[in-house]
Amino acid sequence: MRRAVTGALALMVLGAALAVGARTGMLQGLAAAAVRARVVALGVTSARLADVRRIPVYTTAGRPTRLDASRRPVLFVATWCPHCRREVPQIARLVAAGRSRPPVVVSTLFLSGSIRTDEAATEAFVRRFHLEGWPVYLQRGDPWPYVPRGVPKLILVRDGKAVRLYGALIRGLFSQKP
Repeated sequence: MRRAVTGALALMVLGAALAVGARTGMLQGLAAAAVRARVVALGVTSARLADVRRIPVYTTAGRPTRLDASRRPVLFVATWCPHCRREVPQIARLVAAGRSRPPVVVSTLFLSGSIRTDEAATEAFVRRFHLEGWPVYLQRGDPWPYVPRGVPKLILVRDGKAVRLYGALIRGLFSQKP
């Protein structure tokens, strides 16, 4: 309901922008703000393409490497996050049913400060949600360039543009046929 209201509000703002902007020359700024409001209401934000082609992570063995979201979608999760615990099992069921190839999973936003504890929490998360065989990495340090507004967050490249999806939109993407 809230999304529908937000979407309707964004469209009303866009309509007002077209009416007022045509006479005053303010069309560009108002229309851009309305489009941004609609995009955020849908759970989609853009990212710089260069940023998502070199995401710094660590393997589960502790080796530093970089991921490229243009090659395979990257799903950021936190082992303690209730939203991740709700969405990841549903994505895993869709992947297990052959609906999609699994994304690369990046465990982030650790609370302990201990690498061993974080690795153990990630391993437990993988076992709990049956993600064995999925590529799993750890992300230490500042995740906010990749996951503004929290997790779970899926980053992928579509039509040459970097896109971030969150919430039910992630599950919707994996429910589509490959």
